[in-house]
Amino acid sequence: MLYWQGMENELSPERLAQVRQWLAAIVPELRKVGLVGAFNVLLETPLGFLTSQLLWVGQPLLRGAVYDSLAQLLSTAEGTAWLREALNQIAERDIQQ
Repeated sequence: MLYWQGMENELSPERLAQVRQWLAAIVPELRKVGLVGAFNVLLETPLGFLTSQLLWVGQPLLRGAVYDSLAQLLSTAEGTAWLREALNQIAERDIQQ
């Protein structure tokens, strides 16, 4: 599992688990409508930072710890790498099934 220095201080293991569960639920839905590629583009490093800023601004409307956690993860290259790894693990699980 990928961690960056100080990650434990920013997001608890419980919140990271919430993000993993959310990703596991949303990725199949995105696949159904053909938006997985668009989601992956939003995780690219420069766009990931912009996406994090949009999540911070939209947070009052979105209401959820997952969105707050995504914003925190996307605000750094290391957090974006963590998200990519989590998505890759979901994809590998889907392939094995």
